[in-house]
Amino acid sequence: MIKNCIIYRYSEKFKDKWEIDKNKIEQSNLKECIEKATGLPKPKIKALTEIARNGKILLEEERDELYVFEVSCEFCVLKLLTAGVSPFVPVNYKIWLRKENSTVVTFDAGRRLSDVGITLLAYATAGDPSSIEHLKLDKSDFIKQRTGCLQTMDIQDKLLFKK
Repeated sequence: MIKNCIIYRYSEKFKDKWEIDKNKIEQSNLKECIEKATGLPKPKIKALTEIARNGKILLEEERDELYVFEVSCEFCVLKLLTAGVSPFVPVNYKIWLRKENSTVVTFDAGRRLSDVGITLLAYATAGDPSSIEHLKLDKSDFIKQRTGCLQTMDIQDKLLFKK
C-alpha cells in the first residue's frame, strides 16, 4: 500500500531535453552532483550528503507510459539518545518518470529522502542535478482538473460527479 507520494516535474529548460542512459543512471552519485551543481542547489545537495550515503538509482523497468526506478541509500534517522549518534538505516523506494509529460513521482519517501533520488535522477537524465523541481498545486489546478473531467463526461456521469 502506498503511504505517500510527491510529485515533481522537469523544469521548462529541461522539459524535452532529458534522456535515459542506463549507464549514467547506475553511475549517478551525490558527490558528482555537488561538483556539477552551481548556485543555490549546491548547498542543498551538500546537505543531502549529510543525511544520506551510498545513494544509488537503478532503472528497474520500462513500461509503455513510464520508467520505474529503484532508489536505495542509507538514510539518517533522528537521534534516539541525546548523547548518541544518529544511525543510518537502509531504505528503498520507487520513482516513476512518465514519458509523455515529464512528470516524476516518488512513492513512500518523505521530502528529504525523495530529494536524494530526485537529485540523482535529474543529474543522470539531464546532466543538471536541479533540473527536476517540486510541482506545486493550488486551488486553480484542481478547478481546471474538475472542469476537464466534466467536459469529457456524459450527462449521467456528470450528475453522479456533482453529488
